[in-house]
Amino acid sequence: NLPRCPDCHGLIRPDVVWFGESLPMGAIQDAHSCAQRSKVFLIIGTSGVVEPAASLPFIARSAGAYLAEFNLEPTPLSDICDECFHGEADKLLPDLIEILTKKKNISQ
Repeated sequence: NLPRCPDCHGLIRPDVVWFGESLPMGAIQDAHSCAQRSKVFLIIGTSGVVEPAASLPFIARSAGAYLAEFNLEPTPLSDICDECFHGEADKLLPDLIEILTKKKNISQ
């Protein structure tokens, strides 16, 4: 059963952007701004080829961010990453926490 409007009984559209639709310009600008300010940038479960999201790791990298990729297999973004973890993200993300914890302890 799909959700329907109680007034007109038309299908209610979820607040998502479907493949092939454009993102709102404000969301793209916010994402670019966040990427430019990132110290750590996580790339999780993406092909790394669909724009505008595919350019965000390059923006973060150019601003000096530490990039970590979590994906089932290598992507076009793998070569620019500091760390690549290939497998299921829910099993791999704890590895990043361990690495970052060690780096933090070394720098203190």
